Amino acid sequence: MLLEQVEMNRRRETELQKLQRELEDAQSQNEAQLMTFRKKHQEAVNQLTEQMDQLLKLKQKYARQILL
Repeated sequence: MLLEQVEMNRRRETELQKLQRELEDAQSQNEAQLMTFRKKHQEAVNQLTEQMDQLLKLKQKYARQILL
């Protein structure tokens, strides 16, 4: 009976370690994916900001031409 309990505890500990490794791997993958999303988001924001700046410059240029 005692040997069975020891063996069962070993199996549970092994399974727990396996699940902990899988959780750590999943967390690492999620963090990497999150960093990728943040980078893509920032690139999109930068691109849109640049487009807005260009449009504002064009608007100012045409507004000056109309006044002349």
